[in-house]
Amino acid sequence: MTTSMKFDLPLLNYDTRFSLWQVKMRGILAQTHDYDEALDSFGKRKAEWTPEEIRKDQKALALIQLHLHNDILQECLKEKTMKEEDSVMSHIAEFKKIVADLVSMEVKYDDEDLGLLLLCSLPNSYANFRDTILLSRDELTLKEVYEAL
Repeated sequence: MTTSMKFDLPLLNYDTRFSLWQVKMRGILAQTHDYDEALDSFGKRKAEWTPEEIRKDQKALALIQLHLHNDILQECLKEKTMKEEDSVMSHIAEFKKIVADLVSMEVKYDDEDLGLLLLCSLPNSYANFRDTILLSRDELTLKEVYEAL
């Protein structure tokens, strides 16, 4: 006997704590035919995806879109990809290199300042992501920004 489970996840809006919503959304994707695997394919170029990975990606995207408030969904639909000129991973690597250079010159920053610097250094296409992260927390750490990205 199989049981069907219903998941009530509020729509992601500008007041939602993104990190908590993200955990719950991944849980929904995992319970829905392992669509969370689609999130793990982000590191691969789409040209390398199998037909099954493409199908799971499309299903996962549809589920995520169904859990976005109209204001956020409208902004997301404008974006064709998460990349502009560089990937997020190369951006983070460059940011870490700059921070390491500053540390070697004995420039000191607290963790919250570094998190804010990283957020502000993101391309304009991340404006909504940046706003969501900034507005969902009273305090912000660099680790939280890394995890969210």
